[in-house]
Amino acid sequence: MVYAAFGRVNLRAAGADLTSALRLPRLQRAHSLIVWTAAFFLLWQLTKNPPWLLFAWLLHILGDIPTHVMSYFPTPFLWPFPTPFVEGIPWSTPWFMAASYGTMFMVYGGLFP
Repeated sequence: MVYAAFGRVNLRAAGADLTSALRLPRLQRAHSLIVWTAAFFLLWQLTKNPPWLLFAWLLHILGDIPTHVMSYFPTPFLWPFPTPFVEGIPWSTPWFMAASYGTMFMVYGGLFP
């Protein structure tokens, strides 16, 4: 195990071979920075405008990396390449959940007074 800023990193790879990579559920493949980059640039080429709304998808992926544990829905963020899984902070951790909801209430309260 290697320790990163957000927890343990397991160097066991997601998608180390094509067979196991193709068995990943579509939802997990959608949490890949590689897939996001390909979709972003493909849509940019097709529409001739950068698809700015796709940055919400990018923020979702970046938020999932440190907030999913290896035992429940680890995020293969470099799929289809070998990806180190991060042992993140589960959403069910009380202090983390309180901080998350508190931040959302403050942001929404500031945006929609």
